[in-house]
Amino acid sequence: MRTILILSFILQCSSMAAQQESKFSFEVNYGLNGNFFVRNYYEDFFPFQEILFLKKNFLGTTGGLEFKYKSGQNSRIGIAYTRSTNKGKKDFIGNIDGVDISIENFQLRSNHDFYQFFYERDLSKKNTWIDYQVGLFVMNGFYQELSLAAGNLTGNGFVQIRERDFKHYGMQEGGVFTGIHLNRQIDTHFRIGVKFKAYYLLSAPGLEEISITPTLAYNFSRK
Repeated sequence: MRTILILSFILQCSSMAAQQESKFSFEVNYGLNGNFFVRNYYEDFFPFQEILFLKKNFLGTTGGLEFKYKSGQNSRIGIAYTRSTNKGKKDFIGNIDGVDISIENFQLRSNHDFYQFFYERDLSKKNTWIDYQVGLFVMNGFYQELSLAAGNLTGNGFVQIRERDFKHYGMQEGGVFTGIHLNRQIDTHFRIGVKFKAYYLLSAPGLEEISITPTLAYNFSRK
């Protein structure tokens, strides 16, 4: 009985929503990213024999959500959340201060959480299948790092495994982004497409990340 009541309530709410005009839409996306930052580390032997394992693969995965409000005939404003992940496999066999150390197939990960506010517009009234976006973002970072060092005159050797994040290390940056979205209507409410994005940091100037993601959008408007 409870299940029937819940289903009836959901159907009734859906029917009411379908009868009302809405300017809101919702989009999900998931695909590939290219992260320039995770390759921009110095990773080598230091004079006191420290070995750093910091770099991750340039190619990774990215995915997120977008909520949009139709602010004009051919334009929208919205907010979005995106998380990208890049991993790097590390291997090492050696001896540090008489201690044998073996690292085999050890995966280090970097995550970037992008919180975004954007303006979106159709390329033209005729080309509604091409949208462009411009916006601002705040990025929180999460970085796994590994370092080894032999002893020297200033101290003993060590093995350090560390995770740097926003909460404990203040890993946060800000910048601007732009995007191009190719998409088409497939039925009354749904659109599918592919989106290209580029994120540029202003707090530490440089191109941070690019991405390409298939998209699926749902428009709440009644056609």
